[in-house]
Formats: sequence, C-alpha cells, structure tokens
Amino acid sequence: MSAPAVATNPPGPRPQHRLPAVVTLDAAATGRLLARLAAVGVAPYPLVSWGTVAGYRHLLRAAPPLVLLDLAGPADRRAVDRLVRGCRLLAPVAVLTAAGTDPVPALEAGAVDVMNREAPALELAARLRADLRRPSPVPARSLRITGGSAAQFLLLDLLGGADGPVCCHELRWLLGRPGHPLPLPTLKLRMQRLQPLLRGTGLTLHSATEYGLATYRLGPAPTKGSDV
Repeated sequence: MSAPAVATNPPGPRPQHRLPAVVTLDAAATGRLLARLAAVGVAPYPLVSWGTVAGYRHLLRAAPPLVLLDLAGPADRRAVDRLVRGCRLLAPVAVLTAAGTDPVPALEAGAVDVMNREAPALELAARLRADLRRPSPVPARSLRITGGSAAQFLLLDLLGGADGPVCCHELRWLLGRPGHPLPLPTLKLRMQRLQPLLRGTGLTLHSATEYGLATYRLGPAPTKGSDV
C-alpha cells in the first residue's frame, strides 16, 4: 500500500485527464515532435524539461496517467536505465527513442512501452491511445502541509505517491541534470530537512541502508510508548 500523498499545492481537487505528460531532454526536438502529434489530434500536456522542480510539481498536479520520456538523441544503456527509473517516480513511463535504438534497456528499467519517435504520427497516436487504456494508478490520500521550499514539497510529493521505499539514486537521477545526478550529500541534507515539515501530520520519514544504498519512505510516526 502506498503512503498517503503529501499535498503541498493550494487547496482544490487535482485535475484528472487522459492525456500523457512529456518529459524532455531537448525541448526544441520535442517541440517538433509534439507539433506532428498535434496535427493528428494528440496534444500531450504538460511539457516538462528534465530536472526542473517547478516542472515536476506542475506535472504532478496534472496527475497524468502516463509520462512520455522523449529521448531524441542517442543514449547508452546505462543512461536509459537511469532516466527511466527516475522518471517512473512521476508516473508510468513510455519512452520515445530514435530509430534503431534497442528497446530492451528501457523495458527492463520499467517502461510500459518504447516507441520509435520517427514513426508516422498516426502510428504514434494509435500507440499512445493504446497505452492510455491501461489502468491508471489509484491516487493516494492527500495530506496538506504548509511551509518549506518547492524542492522539499516535490520530495514529499514523490515519496507520498510511491508504492514503497524509494532508492536514493532514483531521486538523484530525477532531480539532477542528464548525466549529472544530484550529489548524494545534497540529497541527504534535503531529506534531513523534511522531518520538521511532517510534525503534527502523523507521518515521519523512514530511511534504511542496505548494500550501500539508501532508501526512503513516508510512514506512520511512532506513537508515545511505541518501540518503533
């Protein structure tokens, strides 16, 4: 069971829609692709540049059923694995790749689909509509928190919407720049600063380390007299 999502946005329902969002590493190339899709009646929204806190928060508010990760240029197997695993923290991921790209790394990293971004627009539109027919994750219960920075709110939203513990490296890849993950000491410091925001919510930040990897999750705060 996923932890309660932490609502760090202004009051009001989160809009639900059946359009995919797009995360891009090259806004100009992705813009040209979206123009092709718009010509056949598909208009993904929003378009978010990789590593942008404001963009990710906007995407999470839109609550898309699918995120399109547009990899317009060449990317090696390790880079694809990192990008997909990071992007999965936002929503289920379908990957758009250059022609001739091996789809296996993206699929093994958890992508629900891999598409040739150079395929005819009608084919891409049909594939997208098929992907959107997949069941969407059930939105988690919200918990309202005030105070803190946009980067802290983003972390709380990501942890609150996760199905289980989140690996530190997935967070580093998502929050950094392509090829330049967020430094681990920076992430650890940000995590330490989340705890005061959770006071009075009934939740706390749990961390664990195994085989040198730190994981984080939101869970019930220990009650007075508890052994936890």
